Amino acid sequence: MTINEGTDTQYYVNGESTGLENAIIACTNTKCEKQTPTSVPSYYVGKDENGNQGLIECVETTVSSRRRSTRNTIQKCTWRPAFTSDGYYLNNGYNKLSYPLIQCDSSEGCNTVEAEIGYYINAGNSQKPVIVCERENNECYERESPICPEPAMAIPGNYCYADGQLKFFKSSDSAAVSASKSKDIFVSATIPKNGFPGIRSSTFALFKVSYYSINRYYKSGSIIVDKNGNVVDSMDGDQSDYTIYTCDETTKVCTESKGCSPNTYLYDAINKKAIRCNEEGKMEYTDEA
Repeated sequence: MTINEGTDTQYYVNGESTGLENAIIACTNTKCEKQTPTSVPSYYVGKDENGNQGLIECVETTVSSRRRSTRNTIQKCTWRPAFTSDGYYLNNGYNKLSYPLIQCDSSEGCNTVEAEIGYYINAGNSQKPVIVCERENNECYERESPICPEPAMAIPGNYCYADGQLKFFKSSDSAAVSASKSKDIFVSATIPKNGFPGIRSSTFALFKVSYYSINRYYKSGSIIVDKNGNVVDSMDGDQSDYTIYTCDETTKVCTESKGCSPNTYLYDAINKKAIRCNEEGKMEYTDEA
């Protein structure tokens, strides 16, 4: 049975399988088939016998033999109930081209998700802790992390995985940028050729640094950040250290400015609000469309 990209398929662990062979049952509409994962580790969004959604993990594990005091490795698939993942998993399901990643949440379950250009923490392989996505909503791949450079030796666009986090270098002689779990950081940099996924020539770009990912950002509209790269959600007080980034999703180009043109409007793409630049060049939120 050939599973089409647009067809909804459910995955289950085959309880009769003792290894990888025929370890997965894939059901589409009223037809099911047994499947063998092509490699380990492999991950699928799957259900148990009660219809509960979770993660199917096909991995290699080490088991001990009590009789011979030896340790052997086995490859098998198991179902894991919903949990909050420390990063993302590469999706090996039928829809991996459109939804290359899996993210799990203890309350919302495990779901396949679209990928943006950049790097993600790979929760599914500690030997290759970074997932690289070269193009939007296309198959991604895993790799080892580069060694974190000394700030003085860093090249804009360098990154590394250390202390459970992804770290990004926007320039030489500056500390690595990393984010907390509760707040993303936006930074801009001029990236040299091939210095970041999808960048093929020297390019000025905007980046969103999250706790589990680093992505190039170019959604249409404007975002306003303070001097620390935090998104501004209030226009009260001094705006002298605000930076406005205006992006075009089609061209993937963002422009940077330190102020707005009086008597114009901006669309705040993060807070989804209209911003008026008044006669004095000060920004203020408005309910006007």
